[in-house]
Amino acid sequence: MTAEIAVLNTTAVALAADSAASTMPFADKIYSSVDKLFQLADNAPVGIMINGSSEFLGVPWETIIKVYRKERQGQEFPLLNDYKDDFLEFISTHQGMFPCERQTDFTIHLVRSYLNYLRELIEGALDEAISHDGISPEEVPSIVHSAIEEQYELVAARDRLSGFDTDEITTIKQLFGSRIESVKDEVFGNLPLEAQSSRLVICLVVEVLTRNYMYPERTGLIFAGFGEEEYFPRLVPVDVGIMVNGRVRKVEDEEQCVTISPESPAAIMPFAQQEMVRTFLEGIHPDMAEHLATAIAGLFSEFVNRLCHELENRNSGLVQGLNDRLTTEVQSLLDELHSHWEGLNTEHWMPIIDNVAVLPIDELAAMAEALVNLTKFRRRISQDRETVGGPIDVVVISKGDGFVWVKQKHYFERS
Repeated sequence: MTAEIAVLNTTAVALAADSAASTMPFADKIYSSVDKLFQLADNAPVGIMINGSSEFLGVPWETIIKVYRKERQGQEFPLLNDYKDDFLEFISTHQGMFPCERQTDFTIHLVRSYLNYLRELIEGALDEAISHDGISPEEVPSIVHSAIEEQYELVAARDRLSGFDTDEITTIKQLFGSRIESVKDEVFGNLPLEAQSSRLVICLVVEVLTRNYMYPERTGLIFAGFGEEEYFPRLVPVDVGIMVNGRVRKVEDEEQCVTISPESPAAIMPFAQQEMVRTFLEGIHPDMAEHLATAIAGLFSEFVNRLCHELENRNSGLVQGLNDRLTTEVQSLLDELHSHWEGLNTEHWMPIIDNVAVLPIDELAAMAEALVNLTKFRRRISQDRETVGGPIDVVVISKGDGFVWVKQKHYFERS
């Protein structure tokens, strides 16, 4: 895990990132000297932060970024989005770093991982059916098929990933169909699968590969800065998984993209471990806010249930239709409460954003560092693993001065 922050106003964007990373998810061994913040292109006011997995198909992101920077030396693009697109295109077409064999190995690894998960779901469905009423051998295939069908509907409801059109899906079926079949037989073993269920599993795996069903070891890439024709900073985050047949599995969340303008002059964007930054901005820990919302809704609902139950014991005719009317009224009250809460929340953090809009560059950098340090300190004094730690790297990117290191750790002594 990590803690990263971007603070933007009309003058510049400040990026800050800690240096802690584990060897694998949930591992106890944590190193505190990992680089997560880089200049994307020489002489260009564009930076990139990474969180999540530190590698892509076994190649460190640091290596990928620095090779890209060297090969694209002197090249400029009009928009930040163009830098992002060119970087992802570079990854897709670099056969030297990402040969087809390695792409296939990681694709099959994802297939195996998902099919193991699917088998656990099927076994859970069978165990539940046995614990309730018991089942006969003849009923097993039907329960298995229902579990597979439920998963298919869940995955098929996700958005299709960019670049995976109908023709590409057909190609993937042809390329990986036999390998998927082989892995399916290996994972499912003696689990009873009828022909229809077996075909559905193959279709399900193809949907997993081509829809927004991200690889567990995903990486968040945060692009920030200015294109040549942009005069205010922008920020574009992208989640990246693996590469399937030369296409990067990526998801871009437009809601997290930031475009600074005179009408929207400032923004604070936390990434990875966000809870302490959100607590600072909103005045309450997000887990506490969620608990309060759930508890209040549950309290209202339970009150209605108890009231109707009491009335039913006294006058059953009175209860007819009352439950629905009360439920509607309660939902209206909850909506009003939620709206009021959002208003108070906005009143709390809006003055902070207003002040960020006029911060000079040095204060922008200091704020970004302080917000990362807040999460680092919280982890330091809590009983949790110190997944945020080490030196904090800080960069400011402005149109005039470009990419400037404010704080940068080194693995060598500077002369």
